[in-house]
Amino acid sequence: MARGKTRTGTDHPNPLALQISVEHITRYIAGIQQSYTQSGGVRPFGISTLIAGFDEHSSAPQLYQTDPAGTFSAWKANATGRNSKAVRAAQQRS
Repeated sequence: MARGKTRTGTDHPNPLALQISVEHITRYIAGIQQSYTQSGGVRPFGISTLIAGFDEHSSAPQLYQTDPAGTFSAWKANATGRNSKAVRAAQQRS
């Protein structure tokens, strides 16, 4: 994925230095994950990804999660990994 991002970055220069939104980056990464799932029927990435950042016009942080199938969703708080269920339960209690 890193090689693809480097190649794409050089293919699409940003001469105006426009800010790219966190959602746009998330959609891009989810699209890569989905294309591998759809074309080969495999999930080579095999990970969920949490992507966080600030947009230029937003005062609140943005948090998105992608899954290996290429779907993504926005969250206020989330966890992924081995103990994610316990962390989510603690978040719901507080």
